[in-house]
Amino acid sequence: MKRSINIDIIKVLAVISVIAVHFFLNNEFYSIQFFDNKYYFFTLIQNFFLMCVPLFIIATGYLMESKVEFNAKYIKKLFTRIIIPYVLIGLICVLFNKYYLKVDMKLVPIIISFFDFTAAKYGWYVGMYIGLYLFIPFLNKGLNSLTKKEIFYLLIIFFILGPLYSILKVRYENVSYPLVTTYYYGIWMFNYYIIGYYIKRFDIKLKIVWNLLLILLVPLLSLMNFYLNNKIGNHMFYSSEINYWGGIIPYVVSIIIFMLIISRNIKGNKIFNKILSNISNLTLYIYLLSYIFDQIVYKWFPTGICNNIYYYPVIVLIIFLFSYVSSLLLDGIIKLFYKILRV
Repeated sequence: MKRSINIDIIKVLAVISVIAVHFFLNNEFYSIQFFDNKYYFFTLIQNFFLMCVPLFIIATGYLMESKVEFNAKYIKKLFTRIIIPYVLIGLICVLFNKYYLKVDMKLVPIIISFFDFTAAKYGWYVGMYIGLYLFIPFLNKGLNSLTKKEIFYLLIIFFILGPLYSILKVRYENVSYPLVTTYYYGIWMFNYYIIGYYIKRFDIKLKIVWNLLLILLVPLLSLMNFYLNNKIGNHMFYSSEINYWGGIIPYVVSIIIFMLIISRNIKGNKIFNKILSNISNLTLYIYLLSYIFDQIVYKWFPTGICNNIYYYPVIVLIIFLFSYVSSLLLDGIIKLFYKILRV
């Protein structure tokens, strides 16, 4: 398949969004009380960058739409592109925790951490993605047998059992009761994958006017989140299904942004495209290595969301650049190692 500059842009935006949303994790946003309307602005930014993980998975569905063969070559790619980089970065993170952060670590828990995907702090995504990757050929074979209308109905079912479930609740005596079954919310990754598959297979486009109108949903959803912060969360961030990966907020934001970019005829130039494609190829490395630079860079700035918000773009840019340069070095070492093995 011819390389898509649109997908490269989406993947680069997704990895920057990861670093941007972790800003809130590293600045006590989830543990402080809100007593000012400026926290709506913070909530809006946090909600917007929740598109990070969904964008990656929608892009996977778009790129892997034609994969139907489950063989040794397919599994080999899983090891070379996902598992081996994860293990190496996990080892780097373990050494960083032990010798830089001075964390007391024992051998057996370290070994176990590679299997439960905590060796690299943000490694949970790798565990999720490995499972999704193994399903893809079988999932595609099933989807290939369905018509456009049938897949659309399937996506409606996924929407009802996921994003819609996250807001269809009633509250009685300070307890929330869902109006939709909760058992299928956890398979949100399949929902996003099928969305990407559907967009690619049927060449779905969206006019920019509709995109811009739909973007107005984001501040409205954030306003709902802010209301829940005040009324249910006791003036603290109301972390629930609505702003988890399968919830209505990341669902709406990620689809709008994906469609906004994929529907445009973007050409760029040779140098710009090459830089984008290089970053796009290293997004997993950047994602996992950003944990290390989170621990270093945030110590250079004031603590707390109110103090640090002024440095937000600077912090995100510094962490991204450090993670990218480190990814280039690590990728070069891995490629050299593979070359030696071939010789």
